[in-house]
Formats: sequence, C-alpha cells, structure tokens
Amino acid sequence: MGRLLSRSLAPVLLLSATPGLGCMPGEFNFATGSARLNPRDHWVIADILRQFRARPGVVVELTAATDGIGPADANLRLARRRGEAVKAALVRRGIPARVIRIVAEGAGGRRGADPYMRVVSYALIEAAAPARSNTDHC
Repeated sequence: MGRLLSRSLAPVLLLSATPGLGCMPGEFNFATGSARLNPRDHWVIADILRQFRARPGVVVELTAATDGIGPADANLRLARRRGEAVKAALVRRGIPARVIRIVAEGAGGRRGADPYMRVVSYALIEAAAPARSNTDHC
C-alpha cells in the first residue's frame, strides 16, 4: 500500500455567504459576547445541509469573527466558540465533523473591528484531485 505524499485543497468556491455585511442570508449572527445560535438560524443550517448533500466531496469552511469589543485574545476564543457552535449544529444534522473546518479570525476578521462582524460565514469548497507526478503516464 502506498503512502500519501501530499494532499492539496484548491479552494473552488461553490457557495458562500459574504461576511461583514450584517444579517446577510447565509450568515450566522451573534449577540455581543455570545456563541449561542439564534433560533432563526435553522434555515441557514438547512441550506448548508442541502448544498452539502448535492455536492459529494466538499469541505465546509466556517469563518468566525467578532466585533472589536474586548481584548484580542478573548475575541479569538469567542470566535472559535462561535465556529464550534455552528459546527456542532451541522454535525447534529448529519454533516461529518471531519469535513468541517473552522477559521477563527477574532475581531472583525479581515475587515478589522466592525460591530457587524459578530458572525460565522461559510463556504463550501471542493477538494482538488491529487496532483499527478511526472512519472504518471496515461
């Protein structure tokens, strides 16, 4: 049996929510300092589940961010807890934990401190086929 030398994930965007615009369809929004899902987020979970089932082999990437209130290390921990809360909800609905990846960005993520960044956004990405070596023929 051979060994796996490398594996590459080429991020091919299939479906994504746009982070940072506040209450966007496809985002999970949180109260300040909270990692508790809102009851109305059930439709976002259902949509992710539908998209996941329609595309075998995808990875669900959750990007968790916070507003700029509080210390940076606390915000990073809070972002991680938010990502874990969404992941747990997805696992309860049948998505395997091994295909869910969390990126915790802390205060504002890529956009900086922003009061509308108390969110977890998501993207479904497709794993690329392993690269062929120069010794592969036909």
